[in-house]
Amino acid sequence: MTELRKRVVRRTAGVCQTVRRCLIVALEPGDVLSIREAGRRHWVRAPLARVFCAISRWNADAVAAEKRAKRKAGRA
Repeated sequence: MTELRKRVVRRTAGVCQTVRRCLIVALEPGDVLSIREAGRRHWVRAPLARVFCAISRWNADAVAAEKRAKRKAGRA
């Protein structure tokens, strides 16, 4: 695996539906994820560990909701 020593910036392939623009995503040294809208200057940054925890929580909540829905459908 390659160490992250230089900033890597990429444009998303599709348009983000909420802002109707492409997003620019950057991985930065220090394990930071940065995102901004194309055509804008303001970057939003978060440590990768926090992003991972948030995504894990969202996925766990989705699985739990799916299980609840199956149980509820089985009772009806």
